[in-house]
Amino acid sequence: MSDDRNYVLKITGLTKKINKNKILLDNISLTIKPNTLVAVIGPSGAGKTTLLKSICQKSEFENGNISFFEEDGKIQDVIPVFGYVPQENIIHEDLRLKEMLFYYAKLRLSKENKNDEIYKRIDVVLSDLNLEGCSNQIIKTLSGGEKKRANMAAELLSNPKYLFLDEPNTGLDPYTEKKLIQTLKELTQKNKTVVFVSHSLSFLDMCNQIIVIGKGGKLCFSGTPSEVKNFFYDTDYINIYGKIQEDSEKWRKKFEKINDNSAGTFSNKKVKIKKVKRNIVYQLKILIMRYLKLLLSDKKNLILLFLQAPVFAFAIKAVTRDGLYTLFWDTQEILFAFVCSGIWMGLFNSLREICKELNIVKCESTNNISLVSYILSKVIVIGVICLIQSITLVYIYSLLEKFPTKSIIINPIIEIIISVFLITFASSCMGLMVSALFKNQNRVMTIAPYLLIPHLLFSGVLYQLKGNLLFVAKFIIGYWGINALSISSHLTELSATEETIIGGQFDGMKFYPPLPEKTYILNNVQGIIENWSVLIGGSIMMIIFCYILLKRNIKNNK
Repeated sequence: MSDDRNYVLKITGLTKKINKNKILLDNISLTIKPNTLVAVIGPSGAGKTTLLKSICQKSEFENGNISFFEEDGKIQDVIPVFGYVPQENIIHEDLRLKEMLFYYAKLRLSKENKNDEIYKRIDVVLSDLNLEGCSNQIIKTLSGGEKKRANMAAELLSNPKYLFLDEPNTGLDPYTEKKLIQTLKELTQKNKTVVFVSHSLSFLDMCNQIIVIGKGGKLCFSGTPSEVKNFFYDTDYINIYGKIQEDSEKWRKKFEKINDNSAGTFSNKKVKIKKVKRNIVYQLKILIMRYLKLLLSDKKNLILLFLQAPVFAFAIKAVTRDGLYTLFWDTQEILFAFVCSGIWMGLFNSLREICKELNIVKCESTNNISLVSYILSKVIVIGVICLIQSITLVYIYSLLEKFPTKSIIINPIIEIIISVFLITFASSCMGLMVSALFKNQNRVMTIAPYLLIPHLLFSGVLYQLKGNLLFVAKFIIGYWGINALSISSHLTELSATEETIIGGQFDGMKFYPPLPEKTYILNNVQGIIENWSVLIGGSIMMIIFCYILLKRNIKNNK
């Protein structure tokens, strides 16, 4: 894990554009010496965060040269991994601090590292950041400053030579901010170079170097605090802000005349960052362990997850009439209730699971964590939850109400459990796919009715499906789910009343419409396997789309 060498970072001609009219970084050239505390300041939108992301290769750039040298001048082709902490939270706050760091280390470090070695590294990092007393606290109970340092701890586990921080002091009170800057300063005395973006000007004099970025990504100055004040003829950083906002180009030209780094246009060249070899199966195992730990840590949500099935079972029993498995309409209503329950449980299981972790996933994906492993960890754990829910729902209902005795393949109860599981699992996959589209978990919940209602309307229960409606229904989980349950219940063999009727008739206050034509349902082994296969195939397709959408969402939000 250790590397005692010191590296000099040299950036030459760094340029990044969105289009011809929008320049984010404008031909930036500067040098950052090892074991220094460096602040990047400038107006909002000047390109400070873009500069950090480009240096540590979290974002692409068009032209420029990023080089690392040892102190003796020898250039390095491969350097140790960077640490990058964005403004957003990149840790799970429902875990204890030491637990979170353990899973983070297992994912980021080589699998050759034993657990006792990992815990020793965690203890060192906690000591470096003055977090020893918080190691067993749940992260969401920490103070604002402690949470900032907890995010830094996750990145320091891999012992990076350079640590890049995007506005780590935002939202902190002056005293906590001072303590944070002091902690960063102490890290530079432990063979670390710390570069951070800041809008706060209170503690800039504690830094070894200040990089001033003007509008349009122009480098207006880079030097020590005293050199910055001399260059701008002002000792007040607020006034310096005003000067670069008024005329960034003026100060950029002035600095270029005295800058030792040669500027110009360069091909896109960057050093290779040393990465731990990715092992998808190993990462999958760790991610499953972490996800299970997160679920167990939120006991209220876990109770809600598993309480749904028994509640739905008793609710369905409450509306069950005497005609179950003898009368068509009475039976179809109960099967429809099973379908609705499965779809709702599936959506509830998964609809927020990815979007609520997007910042974490984005960070982990840039640190060699496989998106395939991440998505499969969700799918596997949620799949087990769906299975438990399905067994609970059907089994409890079977204790309260009789089930059909005539099977298609195996025991009718097992067939119905399989069908309800596939409905619930497919709905969970749909929820994960939609979750991968959004950045905000509150917003994604507003789309739940739009996902649920089509499965009710096109299931073939509320309305007869013919022509175009039948074509649309082929893409609906509820359609295939009701078909599978209908086959196990021999629905099409049942009559509308105890006596076969033609047309509609009143029986007291109940109206029995004519039986719908369900010629697309095959009451045999082929029919049930076909419906199960479509639900399985649809789930696989939605998992693939989940991967594609998540990858695109991460790319668009870099």
